[in-house]
Amino acid sequence: MAGVGALSITDHNEIRGSLTGAKIAEKLGLIFFPGIELTFHIRGKAYELLAYFYNVVDIKNFYKNYRFNNGFLPSYKNVDQVVALIHKYNGIDVVPHPFGRKGIFRRLRNRGLDVHAIETINAFTGEKRNNKAKRHHDGNNNFLKLGAADMHFFVGDIHKVYTELTSEKEITKMELWENLGGHASTINFKPIGHQFSQFKIWFQKPLCGVVYVLNYPRLYLAYRMGKMRYSH
Repeated sequence: MAGVGALSITDHNEIRGSLTGAKIAEKLGLIFFPGIELTFHIRGKAYELLAYFYNVVDIKNFYKNYRFNNGFLPSYKNVDQVVALIHKYNGIDVVPHPFGRKGIFRRLRNRGLDVHAIETINAFTGEKRNNKAKRHHDGNNNFLKLGAADMHFFVGDIHKVYTELTSEKEITKMELWENLGGHASTINFKPIGHQFSQFKIWFQKPLCGVVYVLNYPRLYLAYRMGKMRYSH
């Protein structure tokens, strides 16, 4: 993985891939933070939020409390509840595609939310919404600005959008974690890249839908079995 020094895997409402990634990253000597992309409902509307953790113990404890909240797709009264749950287990929250279809800030919602960072370049969001994220500033927050490919299918393009980290000294896992959490400012975060071509943006959306439909029976079975497991 040439040029990659820090990594996380954030599957939707699932942590098994991230737990496996943590083991592989340790062997490769990569900085790795276990993560998850949370997809949840608030009054019938779907939102997404990224959550990162320093170690596998914290993300496992978080997941047990998050996974089966009010049904197959977790449901909360507001985004603050989700953020509070992340913080309870020492996690760091990042807002993906802030003004996208499932973005936390879409349609002027959730302004003033206490988050650590937002994506200002998301390869699959589109230029107009990315520009909104770049201009977005909330006086209650001094959040970091990040870039992400949001890759689902076009693996060959994953390196085209990322966040460049620079520091006057060698970046350690703890130093990076403290900078992400706002407890230090020794690292410069620079979003790199631009949105993917329009045909890829529109091609990925139906693909995601097809994959979800095909996997729904397996996911629902895992939900039922997991719910029984975590309820005892």
